[in-house]
Amino acid sequence: MKVILTTDFTDASLMAMTYAIELLSKFEDKVEYQLMHAFKPMAPYVETGAIPVLENDAWKEESMDRLEEVSDNIKEKYDIAIQNTMVRGGVLEAVKELEDKEEVDLVVMATREKNAFQRLTFGSNTVDVGTHIHTPVLAIPKESKYRVPKKIVFATDLKPLDIDFDSFLFFKDLVKTYGMKLQVLHVFHSEKEKDEKPQLKNTAMHRYLEDLDHEHCPIVSSDTYKGISKFIDENKPDILVVIPRDRSFFGKLFHASITSKMAYHAEIPMLILN
Repeated sequence: MKVILTTDFTDASLMAMTYAIELLSKFEDKVEYQLMHAFKPMAPYVETGAIPVLENDAWKEESMDRLEEVSDNIKEKYDIAIQNTMVRGGVLEAVKELEDKEEVDLVVMATREKNAFQRLTFGSNTVDVGTHIHTPVLAIPKESKYRVPKKIVFATDLKPLDIDFDSFLFFKDLVKTYGMKLQVLHVFHSEKEKDEKPQLKNTAMHRYLEDLDHEHCPIVSSDTYKGISKFIDENKPDILVVIPRDRSFFGKLFHASITSKMAYHAEIPMLILN
């Protein structure tokens, strides 16, 4: 299993790496970790049409030193091998470059340290990566403290999968590895819709999940995102799994959790299947 650990050297990214390594330590497959830092050369403002890009060798060397320091600390703590990588460009560009070069099974990212207002965006880098690559993304808030996961919620619209099936297999392996209680959540917009539309057992999604012990949790809410947030706050899962159909998914979901004052939602990791 190949895992990319992204870092910007913040406490949040360190917490995310720690959480992911603890989580994956129970997997039977050997995990290969790649610690990645994306860097962009500075582009100063000018009034001309061209934007000069400045390569700062001293800053680049300092970043590599910091990357090695983070890597050494993790290797010493967990006794694992880590490959260090510096990639020129933004985070999305860097992850896609690595994804194109070799098979990647998981990308680990931190949600940035944010106040309540800023949480509406869920972190632009996380959103970009989570909606533009083919690999599952584990997005971990700084507030998350690792504990052995016992309950996982899969929020689904019950439509057939339009993702890489390997992503779904990773999700299933995670559930099986920990023997987690799996709750499959679907939000209907009215009681009438709930009565008229097919239930989980009559959909293609059921076939994907039939080898997992799971509970179907249909709920009714006029607002899908508020319904998900409310369910999470009441049931307190350890991980939330989603298949985002578009980029606006994250903003709407986190806006719902904030306006409803659901603090627990901000603390749980999200597995984004692509």
